[in-house]
Amino acid sequence: MSLHSSRIMLLIAVAIAFVAIALTLIFIYVPFSSTRTTYTTSATTSSQKYVELRVAPDIAQKLKDLCGYGKNVAVFVYLKHRMSEKDAQKIVNTLSKALQRFGNVSQIHACILDVRSFARIANLTVPNYLFYPRLYLFLEGYIDRALLEQHVLINVSNVLVLNPGILLQLLSDLGTLYTIPPIVELDKMPSIDGDPIYGDPHARFVLFIYEDAWCPYCAWFYNATLPQIEKNLVENGTLCIVLKNFIVHPQVHDMHVLIQAAYLATNNATAYHELFKELYHDFWSSVVRNTGWKPDESYVKGLISKYFNTDSRELEPYLDEAKKIVDRDTEEAKAVGVIGTPGFVLWDREKGYGYVFVGFQRYNAIIKILNALRASS
Repeated sequence: MSLHSSRIMLLIAVAIAFVAIALTLIFIYVPFSSTRTTYTTSATTSSQKYVELRVAPDIAQKLKDLCGYGKNVAVFVYLKHRMSEKDAQKIVNTLSKALQRFGNVSQIHACILDVRSFARIANLTVPNYLFYPRLYLFLEGYIDRALLEQHVLINVSNVLVLNPGILLQLLSDLGTLYTIPPIVELDKMPSIDGDPIYGDPHARFVLFIYEDAWCPYCAWFYNATLPQIEKNLVENGTLCIVLKNFIVHPQVHDMHVLIQAAYLATNNATAYHELFKELYHDFWSSVVRNTGWKPDESYVKGLISKYFNTDSRELEPYLDEAKKIVDRDTEEAKAVGVIGTPGFVLWDREKGYGYVFVGFQRYNAIIKILNALRASS
C-alpha cells in the first residue's frame, strides 16, 4: 500500500473511530487495553443492567463553588496548559449524547481546573494514567453497567473517569492534540534506563522518540526531519535524543529485541542510532516506490553485524534483559499518552515538565513545541 493510500485509510479509520465514540463509546479501540484493570462500584443499582450514580453533598458543594454546578459536571484537570473552553465543550457534548443513549444522565457541564484547584474537590489518581488533561465525571442518574465493564468509564472512589485512551482519541479527532503548545502534558520524565541516548546526555531538553520498525511515518520522520534536529539542536547541545521502543506491529518485536540486545552488549548509542537511520532509509525508499518491502529479522541481523561489529549469536546473554526493556518501553508509551508512532515526549529537565505529541512532525513544528516548552510558566 502506498503512503498516500495509507494516509487516506488512516483518516477514514479516525473518522470511523470518532463516530463510534459519539454513538456507542464501547466499541472504540482503546490503546490501554493491554494494561486493563478491573474496577468495581459500590453504588446501588436499579437493575442488573444499570448503575445508579450520586454526588456526595460535600463534593457537590465544592463543585458548585468552583464550577458553578454541583452535579453532572465534567472536570478537565490540567497542569500548566489550560485547554480551551471550546475544545472542552466539544468533548462534553459528545459525552452527553453518548451517556443519554446509555442511561438517563442529563446534560453535562464542562469545568476546567488546574491540579491544585481540583485537589480541593478530591484527590484522585488512576493507575497507569500519567498525563494530563484528565477528565473526571461527577454524575447523577443511571448509566449502563456495560460502560464500566468495558472499561469505558473507570470508577475511582465513586467518581467516574473517562478511559484515558478514549480521551486521547477524542483530543486527536478534534485536532487539539497537535495544538501548539500541545495539550497533553507530563510531570514525570519517562525512563532512560537501558535506552540509548544520542547527543549530550546532560542536555536541558530531552526528546524521547517512540518508534516501530514497520512504521512508515517513523521512516518519513527519520528522513525528512531528524537530520535538521541533529544538525541544529543535538550538535550544539540544546537537546539529546532517547530512542524508545513502541511495538505496534507484533512482527517487529523480536527485531527490536535483537537491536536492543546489541546496544546492551556494546553500550554504543551511536551505532544504535545509525542502524535505525539506515533501516528507515531503506524502508522509506520501499514506501515511496510502493515495493512492499519491510525490514525482517535477517535484514536486521545484517545491520547489527555492520554497526555493532557483533554476531547475533553473541547477543543471547542479553536477550532477556532486552525483551524487558522493549516491553517496558511499549507499556510506558501507552502510560504517558503516546497513542501511535512515531510518538514523542519533549522534556525540560529544569522545569520537570514535558509535552507529548504524536505523528510525523516537520522541523518547524518541533521548534514551535520547543519554544512553547521554554516559555511555559
